[in-house]
Amino acid sequence: MSTRDADGIYARWRAVFDRYAVESDGFYSSAARAQRRHTLFQTALRRLLLGLAGRAVRDGARTVLDAGCGRGDFAVALARRHARLRRCTGADFSPASLAIGRRDAGADARLSFVGAHLLELPFRTGSFDLVVCMNVLHHVPADDQPRALSELARVATGWLLLEVKNARSLYHRHIHPGRVDGIPVHPATARDVARILAPCGLTLAGRRGLPGPELLSPSLCLLFRR
Repeated sequence: MSTRDADGIYARWRAVFDRYAVESDGFYSSAARAQRRHTLFQTALRRLLLGLAGRAVRDGARTVLDAGCGRGDFAVALARRHARLRRCTGADFSPASLAIGRRDAGADARLSFVGAHLLELPFRTGSFDLVVCMNVLHHVPADDQPRALSELARVATGWLLLEVKNARSLYHRHIHPGRVDGIPVHPATARDVARILAPCGLTLAGRRGLPGPELLSPSLCLLFRR
């Protein structure tokens, strides 16, 4: 793959998530990997994002990309919640994680999973009505985040739903160690993300913090519309 790999960080992340896929069926956030389930926070995050994605589906979105889909559970849940979706594609750079998504998709022909890098998505411009990116952008170094966001915007015709680690939160300013599995975490602000996406024709249409007030919310869910 031709995508630049700054200091091998993407290869290191890929190895981490491949390991999670083998050791815990892709449930990287599980307190004990043998539990093979999401934490309460991750469960709440998925519920919030499903609700925001439903807004786009009600508005007419019929094709969805889950960029950085991991084990694919969000893409599967979205397809099962919305029968009107025609196509729901999961993309990730971890082959072992994608294998879990393909397994859990079963016989649903609307679901597919492809290998991809966030900085170089293998899709035509405007391929999807809705693009979702959850638990991903903080893995991308700050210098690469504008390119990643531009790629997400490029393939979205109408809606872009992002989850970002909130750089303004007390958690990320004072509590989080700044690294996961020895790899740096790169939180962002809603203002920075909106400024990058504005030239792409996307404006902020909704924002929610988890658990609520932004200064107390480690994660922000940002819904952009073209």
